Amino acid sequence: MIYLKNSNQEHLELWVKNARRRLTDSEYRVQIWQDGRFGMIDNKDFIEDVFCYLMSFDSVSLSVNNIGGVTESMAFYIFTAKKEFVCIDNKDGYNLRILLPYELGMSLVKKGWGEQSPLAVAGKISNTHFVLYGARSFLELNFHKKILQISYLFTKGEWKYL
Repeated sequence: MIYLKNSNQEHLELWVKNARRRLTDSEYRVQIWQDGRFGMIDNKDFIEDVFCYLMSFDSVSLSVNNIGGVTESMAFYIFTAKKEFVCIDNKDGYNLRILLPYELGMSLVKKGWGEQSPLAVAGKISNTHFVLYGARSFLELNFHKKILQISYLFTKGEWKYL
């Protein structure tokens, strides 16, 4: 199990605030062409890696939504908090629906890493719901893991606003 301490929070928050802008798809293709060190990741690897990472957190359970034998989504819950903190959607390129502190979530939106949930924009759910775009490389997957740490702490109520 991974146990995260609040002492790590300041590092994570600074890291998100200083994160680079996410490359557009065309910029990303040029980067891949120019520099071979960005290993492409396929959806199966992405799902497997994220699944194993999330299940290593303490008190996490999984709910799978199958329709006609096809996995539509996988929701990860913190069962001590009785809240979903991340959901992997199969429909839209394996985007992650996550809960994040509003300021950090909006920082990611401004840098192109995701968007605020359309339901949050419409005022139907809390403004802390965001959609993080699926990783295209192992480098981006590492970025996602840090964001998932923040979502976990925030949903558990262990995130303190600095």
